Amino acid sequence: MSRLSNLSKQLLVLFFLGFLSACANKDWIASPGRVKPDEPLKDYFARVETSCEKLPFCKEGKLEIVGHQAASYRTFPMRVEKEGEEGYIRGNVWSKRCHPKAENIKTLMDRAFTSGHIDSIEIDVHTPPPSESETVCAPGEECFFIIHDEPDWKLLANHQHKAWDHFNKNRFSEVLKYFNDTYYDTHGLYIELKAERECQRPDRKNQEKRVLNNGRVCGEAGRKVGQAVAKYVTKLNNKSAASSRRQPFKRGKKGPQAPITFVSFSAKELEGAHAALGKNNQVSYALIAGVAPTFFSPIIYTAGQAKGPVPMFDEEFMSFAERAEWLDLIWFSPQGVPDFWERFQKINKVRQCKLKSKKTLKLSVSNYQYDYERFLEKMSYLLPDNLGEPENLTEIVAMMIDVDRDKEKASCIKKPELK
Repeated sequence: MSRLSNLSKQLLVLFFLGFLSACANKDWIASPGRVKPDEPLKDYFARVETSCEKLPFCKEGKLEIVGHQAASYRTFPMRVEKEGEEGYIRGNVWSKRCHPKAENIKTLMDRAFTSGHIDSIEIDVHTPPPSESETVCAPGEECFFIIHDEPDWKLLANHQHKAWDHFNKNRFSEVLKYFNDTYYDTHGLYIELKAERECQRPDRKNQEKRVLNNGRVCGEAGRKVGQAVAKYVTKLNNKSAASSRRQPFKRGKKGPQAPITFVSFSAKELEGAHAALGKNNQVSYALIAGVAPTFFSPIIYTAGQAKGPVPMFDEEFMSFAERAEWLDLIWFSPQGVPDFWERFQKINKVRQCKLKSKKTLKLSVSNYQYDYERFLEKMSYLLPDNLGEPENLTEIVAMMIDVDRDKEKASCIKKPELK
């Protein structure tokens, strides 16, 4: 019977993938809740504010709004491409004829934070493994790359690839210093620590050292990024800056949870960042809940891998979330974790029983995997009033959004090879 069940799931996965590949606009199926190019942000957030008045999960104050991929889905640096001898860095494609040119992170930061609607932005950070770092980065040179997909490190060897034009203008240290000097007191920066699949799972026992074939020691990338943040975001250690932080915008009561938040699918890399920075009330840590084990999870899990390694949010991750006292947030989508309220209530009940601090985890939800009406339906379905839960231990404090870019306002990279 189990073999038949597994076969049925595999057939569903194949059907789903076939449906995606046959669809002319896969882009919008993957993220139907994205803010459309022709919808002004003020109109979109008018809808968010209206729905917040109706839904219990944000009735106590407005949510922190986090712009996914620096609040510019099309022009955030997604991938290093090799075309001819030069190559380039592109954003998310519209078509083979238009590869949007990746914009500078400072430009994206300014656009998001001056919009009057976005509290925080998220960026992705990769570090090359030891087997590649010596050819990619010179001795003493910082070796962090703000890009969504892991690059082919061999393309970046010896600084020959044209992608270095972009990376040199968008050094991690310069982005951190710009945020520190310009937006630290009013906004938030979420740093996603990218990791290989083998480095994502929590330890089965304390202090387990995991070394990959490429020389990577799991957790080391997070530690190095944490050290860079401590070095370049100087206000983290300024007590007067900490006490003077003010809530941003007239829009709502809730601002960023912290100036800096480390976020990752990887428990090991979050541990590394925490080891580097220690206890600091200006920093928070968020675990991304990938896909919860359900009947349909093979479909969702398979589809999720298109954007990088996404783990199952199983008992091992649940156990990690229950015992990591320094952890602050869980990021999730109602598509990946449909039973989110029950699952996260369980985690917080265990934390209240076992942790000396009784500290519970807050939640950040991404809303773009469903169209907006479906998202609201999913969010209201599993709220405590509907479940009959006597005690609500789980608070949703932030919402992550995807913002598209108008094609006419983005630069397309047009080359003879792109046909």
